[in-house]
Amino acid sequence: AAGMRARGHHVSVLTTRRGRPAGNAEDGVYRLLHPEVTGSGWRETVGLVLGRSQRLQENLRTLEHVRRTEQPDAVMMWGMWNVSRHVPALAETWQRPPVVYYLADYWPSLADALTLHWQSPARRWILRPMRAVIGRAALWRLGKEQQPRLCFEHALCVSHAVRDKLV
Repeated sequence: AAGMRARGHHVSVLTTRRGRPAGNAEDGVYRLLHPEVTGSGWRETVGLVLGRSQRLQENLRTLEHVRRTEQPDAVMMWGMWNVSRHVPALAETWQRPPVVYYLADYWPSLADALTLHWQSPARRWILRPMRAVIGRAALWRLGKEQQPRLCFEHALCVSHAVRDKLV
């Protein structure tokens, strides 16, 4: 982003609020999206179950708001592993601007962050039985949800190795 700005381009970044409070754009950086997984504490784990739908809808509204506010010529997606795939799927439905993916890892071929979270055991051994029960229920529910299929019409890969693995 800094390099593009140095060349005279207007650049805005929409990213997660993880580790920082949500707020107005600072230097063109909007820290507004909710990540799928925020931590491993009990409060965060319960929040994953209870507020998921609301967080997703807020993320979709935020994406639309930033699009209307910034009116970009292009949307570039990268590092989307901990954001619902519904976010890039929404951008792919727009006629304009085009969506370009920069793929520097294997997130398109991995399970989503929530699935991986619920497949993992609790860090503290005493919580593992409870986490396993909640995890089975959460995975069952996630399995019922329709996940969007992303097109990746315009995709750039960091290397041939990444491209070959994703293809």
